[in-house]
Amino acid sequence: MIMTDMLRGVNQDELNALAATIPEGYIGDVSDIAGALEYILKASYLTGQVISPNGGFVLQ
Repeated sequence: MIMTDMLRGVNQDELNALAATIPEGYIGDVSDIAGALEYILKASYLTGQVISPNGGFVLQ
């Protein structure tokens, strides 16, 4: 989960409950995925990849 305008509309108690389900323990910020985006933009040989910025949520 990444904090976006959509999540900013959710009340804080619900955000805290959501963060508690993420192994990293917090809802990410755009700065948390900036490095991955930079890599994708620079890697000319990279095609058709899925990068899932979810703080380990899908590992559960």
